[in-house]
Amino acid sequence: MRFPVGVRAGFLLTVGLFAAKPICASMPIFAEDLRLQALASIFPGMEVERISQRTEDSSLRIQNRWRLVFPDALVAEQLYRVTGPPLNQQERCAAEDMLNRKTMNSREVRFRVFPWPGSARNKEILAIVQYRFDGAKPSASCTSIAALFRLAPAGKNWEIEERYLFDTAKHHHLEGIQLTRVTGAADEELVIESDSGDGNRFASDLRVFNLAQGHFLELLNVPSRIYIALKAEAWTQDLDIPRTLTQQGDRFCFVKTVYAAEQRWLVTPLVTKPCYARGEGVAARR
Repeated sequence: MRFPVGVRAGFLLTVGLFAAKPICASMPIFAEDLRLQALASIFPGMEVERISQRTEDSSLRIQNRWRLVFPDALVAEQLYRVTGPPLNQQERCAAEDMLNRKTMNSREVRFRVFPWPGSARNKEILAIVQYRFDGAKPSASCTSIAALFRLAPAGKNWEIEERYLFDTAKHHHLEGIQLTRVTGAADEELVIESDSGDGNRFASDLRVFNLAQGHFLELLNVPSRIYIALKAEAWTQDLDIPRTLTQQGDRFCFVKTVYAAEQRWLVTPLVTKPCYARGEGVAARR
């Protein structure tokens, strides 16, 4: 099924995301017309094709004494093919076929769309997108692209008001996506996990964003899973929402489970309960 540009009509096993049931979690938008409009705004002037109800599961499972899982947060989302030339330097890098010295123009895209939190911005939407170029063989610095978009209505279409690009180096997929209250604020925050690594070292980071002011305000960025084969190091950190809520945005609390350390796998996992100050791991962004 193909959709012309601008067409209009009319979760998860998360080892490392939540240690408790999310509170007041927002549901994604399922209306296909709105989803297609979002894609048309993110990839202007390009052809969008849904790939015959196809989905994929790129979860990574480390088989050792303890089964460490890097889940695919978009496993249930349909794949779309978006065809058009690269839009920017990150895409030019990710689209490169280094073996045959050519540039690909077909993206395999998965995404999720939410209403933007906050009644003052109830006409805006949040799009979370992850994709790679079909047939590309890029460098390790741009294996896959994941990004956040704030979209606002512009006449009959949408336009990008802000974007946040995750690190593309050795990127594989997104491990967790949730809108929920974690600081006690009136509006929900975005909790999302993105990864990086290869067969010898793999890690995912958990970020918390405040969206109430109409932009991506990063509150926290800490590792949520670590696997280092050469060091026999493996551990996870689960966000503890009840404890975090009691900190009222000053600190974010986790349950950390260590499966392997100091060149050995533990007979019994070691569990601790660390908390991190607001701003931990957050780098200044231009």
